[in-house]
This record gives sequence, structure tokens and C-alpha cells, in this order.
Amino acid sequence: MAEDIFRLSGLVLEKDGSRLLDIPDFSVRTGEFIVCTGPNGAGKTMLIRSLLGFEPDVYESVLLRGSRLRKPLSQSKDRVSYVPQHPENYMLGATVLEDILFSSSKDLMARNDNIIKNLGVSHLLDKPTALLSGGEKKRVSLVSALTSEPEILILDEPFTELDYDGVREMSSLLHNIHEKGTCVFLVTHDISKILAYSSRLICLNTGRISLDILPGQVKPHHSALGFRVPDIPVCECVWK
Repeated sequence: MAEDIFRLSGLVLEKDGSRLLDIPDFSVRTGEFIVCTGPNGAGKTMLIRSLLGFEPDVYESVLLRGSRLRKPLSQSKDRVSYVPQHPENYMLGATVLEDILFSSSKDLMARNDNIIKNLGVSHLLDKPTALLSGGEKKRVSLVSALTSEPEILILDEPFTELDYDGVREMSSLLHNIHEKGTCVFLVTHDISKILAYSSRLICLNTGRISLDILPGQVKPHHSALGFRVPDIPVCECVWK
């Protein structure tokens, strides 16, 4: 039976007199692959920040495995990993290997060498992080996120700056990660790139969850979501 990883209860986040989030009740459960979408300014980034413990004002409203947040989450201790929209802003190493080592010990890297190979970054270990392409940055960021064996992986716009092949590779990687047991919570403007692999779709509008459905239920809502109704079942809409 799926258990709550995160549970939000009566979450209200306000800044400078504006209400940015208003979520009465919402859960992220083990085994889920949640795609979160919505227009600019809908609250997607603030929701991620709330889950990661970056918004102290809502600590009392956020439960992680039944316990209220008290501080920003630790990737290694809390088993919650985050891949930002622009990973280059978080890269601390001069080379790919150095950057990965910032988030993982050498012993942990040795045990997870298959992650480095599976994500296609073995040949990049000595490459300067400043010279990585957009797709390479995303893969390196994924390696850093996965070396701690997280229970949940949170991603913000993972398809930004990726070409067709990059989108195909990224969506396939995330599908495989989920298939191996990691819960995925992914924010994106373009649900067509990943909806086929998801188990749940939520839509935020003005800080509220306006839609919480299964992927197969998207057709009646396609106009509001900016999603063209496919001629085949959603589960078959895979980028190949």
C-alpha cells in the first residue's frame, strides 16, 4: 500500500500581501510519478520550495513521512533529491567528477558506478562543468541527485534547453528511475513530453490545485492545459 512521503495540510504561503499558495490538502505517495503543470506565476516553484523546506513560514503545514519540517532538507539524510531548472547555478566542481564528489563520498560513488554509466556521463568525468551542454548538465545533475539513493526525486523543468534527442533521453531516464522504485515529482510547462510515463497530473492556478487527475483523464481538460488531444492513448505518447 502506498504511503505518504509528503503531506500538505492547510498550507498557506503569503509574501508582501500576496497569497502564493493555498493548498488545503495534498499528498505525494511512494511509487508515484507526479507531473505538475500550470501557467507562469501559478505557484509551481513555491510548491517545490515548500517541499524542500526552503519556506520556514509553512513548516507546520508540511509533513515528511509523518514529521513536520524543521529545516531545509538534506539530500543524504532525508532521501529527498532535487534537480533544478538551471543546474549550472548549483555546480560547485571545476570538473564533472569534482562536482559529483561534492554530493557524494568516493565510497558511495563506487557503489553507484552503474548510475554514472546508465546516465551516460562516464566519458564526461574529466570535462570542465563550464563546457557542458544543456543535456549534459541535466544528466550530471541527475547523477548527483541519485547517488544518495533518494526515495523521491523532485525536478523543476527538466526539459529546458534540450533538443528532441535530449527530451527523448531525459524522459526515458526518468521513466527508468521511476520503474526502479523512486517516486518522481516533476514540474513542467509541456506535459506532452512526459505525461505518458506519469501516474498522476496536477495543475496549479493562482496558488491552488485546480486539477488532480490520472493521465488518461486529460482529454476533457486539454484546452486549459494547452495539450493537444492525441489520436492514440496517452500511455502510448512516448517520444521515440
